[in-house]
Amino acid sequence: MYEKAQIKARPNNHAFAHRVLGEKETIKEITRDSLVEFMVAHYTQPNTSVVVTGPIEHANIVKMVSECFSDMPTNNRPDFPEETPIESYYEVAEIGFVPHCFFQMKLPWLGKSDFSAEATLVIAEQLITKRLNDVIREEGGDVYGLGASAKRDRLLGDLVISTSSEPETINDVIRAIGAELNRLTYGDISSDLQAIKLDLSNLQKANKTLAGLLVDSLTETHRLNHVYDIDTALKEIEEVSAEDIQELYKQALSGNRVFVGMGPEGSFMPQQEFDQIMRLQEPKEGRSLGEEFKPTTMQ
Repeated sequence: MYEKAQIKARPNNHAFAHRVLGEKETIKEITRDSLVEFMVAHYTQPNTSVVVTGPIEHANIVKMVSECFSDMPTNNRPDFPEETPIESYYEVAEIGFVPHCFFQMKLPWLGKSDFSAEATLVIAEQLITKRLNDVIREEGGDVYGLGASAKRDRLLGDLVISTSSEPETINDVIRAIGAELNRLTYGDISSDLQAIKLDLSNLQKANKTLAGLLVDSLTETHRLNHVYDIDTALKEIEEVSAEDIQELYKQALSGNRVFVGMGPEGSFMPQQEFDQIMRLQEPKEGRSLGEEFKPTTMQ
């Protein structure tokens, strides 16, 4: 089910629309020589991605990485694929012997191209996870598993929501998810936002303490202090606003989506109803009752 959701999200992109490990026939044909040839052709400097977590100075990291990888081959890959956005897809597999219902939903998300948006993306992902679990899993109690996570590539990514429940309650769970996503986008998220900011700030302070102890024990140059700036990280977290988070949600919920479900026959709602549930419902401006209903004057 997970692989099918991934393949159907970008069916025309060979970089994404395939099984994770490949077909058995392909794997059996791999030899040492073919692996070496692949590594020589593809493990090159232009194709190298370096992921650094924590409060860093981006320019300093780029300089350090450039120095470390200067001896790598510089072969270019003209066939490097372009990332493509998610394409709409909805499918339900009816399997009689499956006792529960499972589904995975993918929404368009931002990629890693803009490192300055990292704090916003992390907080937005954690906020969805927190609210879905608080409202649907803890209060509702009809969900066996509920997860929300973001997968980001160079330019594009996916926000993935997956869960499982009884056939009698799965549609109620989907409706609850749609309603909660709408409340997150247009409602008051200030309380949950501050709670997540506090958790992340405390985590950054703990990381700084551990990193400092590690540096002190390994080196006297304190090179890490030149790139790891706790004040920068705390400032980035604090500057994330509710408007930033909700604009991200609007982009994700206004784009195409992929839904793949699996369960007993007749468990899932039809696509038309699903699309209606997941459609953003912007709240209308408040109007007085007198403006809506004006009495008719009797002659």
